[in-house]
Amino acid sequence: MLTDEQITLINDTTKDLSSSYPIDAAYSSKASLWRDGLADGSVTRELYDAAKDYYGRLWNYTGD
Repeated sequence: MLTDEQITLINDTTKDLSSSYPIDAAYSSKASLWRDGLADGSVTRELYDAAKDYYGRLWNYTGD
């Protein structure tokens, strides 16, 4: 179970990543967006894994 602090960090990081990678944010999954953050070093593996748990089934969702 994630803490409120972790959830806030995940939400804030998602906003930051969306600003850094607007095309991924608009057209790709959260997994793709966070993978870019992991690749550029702005996201740790621990935070990436927590975000994956937080988003659950929506992690790979790209929209309808």
